[in-house]
Amino acid sequence: MSRTKKRKSKIGTIIYNHIINNKREYLTITILFFVGVIISIILFNNSNEVTLIEISTYLNNLFNNIKNNENMDLFQILKETLINKLTITLLLWFGASTIIGIPVVYGTILFKGFSIGYTINSLLFVYGSWKGLLISISFLLLHNIIFVPTMFAISVSGVKLYKSIMKNKQRENIKLEILRHTIFCFIMLLGMLISAFIETYLSTNIAIILLKNIKF
Repeated sequence: MSRTKKRKSKIGTIIYNHIINNKREYLTITILFFVGVIISIILFNNSNEVTLIEISTYLNNLFNNIKNNENMDLFQILKETLINKLTITLLLWFGASTIIGIPVVYGTILFKGFSIGYTINSLLFVYGSWKGLLISISFLLLHNIIFVPTMFAISVSGVKLYKSIMKNKQRENIKLEILRHTIFCFIMLLGMLISAFIETYLSTNIAIILLKNIKF
């Protein structure tokens, strides 16, 4: 077995063991995320006609601007995306690093589930089943394959930190746990940055090609 394969195998084993050792926390975070998605579906299905018209107008204007803009400032989009990912990471880090901040972690997961669910529902409503699904995949799938698991991992680390602080309130132990959580967040931030680059340069370009070649 080559060094590359051994390294990949070792990384895969580390990730697998991490998930298994924290399966309860991952289950909790996953449930919260899908609760956010379900809430978005319920709220969207109960939206009034005015709200639906506003959503339709917003999406049509957005996609027309993307389709007709030949010189999109991808660097500016990347900058905004990076700031967004960094903000989420800092929010999750800070929430877990303060005893009273754990609701911030849960709230962030709920909101992201709601946000993604509401976006997909809006696209399906405005453009129909297959076209809406196609746009959803091009706009949301690729970068979220990395972003969502990374966000889950940071959140699980935060929940573990909170539980550790609750079990053992000795000052030195708390400092050590916060340091571990901080280092883990820095490592996971790499995944956030990768997802930002994918969202800007891959998802955006795929979406532009899709919008220019398929009549909506």
